[in-house]
Amino acid sequence: MRMIYILLMAASLALISGCINPLIPTTTPSPSPIPTKTIEPEVSANLSVGYLKVFAVVLDGINYTMTETHPSIFVYRFMDGVGSKTIYVDENSSVLKVVAQNYTIRYKNPLPTIQYPLIKGQRWYYLSPITVTYENRSVDGQTTVNGTVERFENVTIFNNTTYQTAVVKQTTVTSYNIDKTNYSVSNESTLWYGQDVGLIKSYTISKIYVENSLDQISDRQQEIIEFKQQDQSQ
Repeated sequence: MRMIYILLMAASLALISGCINPLIPTTTPSPSPIPTKTIEPEVSANLSVGYLKVFAVVLDGINYTMTETHPSIFVYRFMDGVGSKTIYVDENSSVLKVVAQNYTIRYKNPLPTIQYPLIKGQRWYYLSPITVTYENRSVDGQTTVNGTVERFENVTIFNNTTYQTAVVKQTTVTSYNIDKTNYSVSNESTLWYGQDVGLIKSYTISKIYVENSLDQISDRQQEIIEFKQQDQSQ
C-alpha cells in the first residue's frame, strides 16, 4: 500500500516541481480595440543549462531541503534527503519520463513545459495516459492538469530579493487501477512563478482516494532559498 501511495504522489508532484509544469494556454486576453498606455503584467523566465535551485520544503510538518539542477538540455534533476528524481525531456522540452530509484513514469503524450510569458487569465488543460513501472511490474493510468494564471503579486524571498510573480492555480489528478482497485490523487496547488527565475514557491494539498473514498490528506509547501545561474561568459 505504501508503494502505491508513493507512485500516486510521484506522478502528480513531478508536474509541479521546478520548471517542468505542463502549462498549455488555451485562451489569452484579447487586445483592446481602444488604444491604451496600460501595460498588462507578464512573467517570463529563461533558465539556462547549469542552473541550481535549492528549496526549503515542509511536508506534513517535516522539514527538509530539495535541490533542482538542469545538467543538460534534456535533463532536470531533483535531490532531497530521501533520494533523487530525474526528468527527461525531448527536443521541444516536453516531458517524456520521470525516473527515480524504485519507479519509472512514462507519459504517452509528452507533457509540454511551461509556456512563457504567463499572462493573467491564461488557462490550460492537458491529459496524458501514463505507464508506471515498479517492483518488476507495470501499471497504466492517466494524468490530467487544469490550471489558470489568477493574478500577479510581488513576493520577497531569500536575501530580501523581491520578484514580480504570476500566481497560478493548478489541479493535477493522477489515477490508476491496481489489482482491481481504483486509486487516485488530486493535487490542488498554488504556484508562484518569478520573473527570470521560474518557480519560487508553491503550496499543495494532496488528497488520495481509494474507490472514490477519501483515504489520506497531506500538504506540502516549498520556497526557494538559493538560486544560481551558470556564468554564460565562461
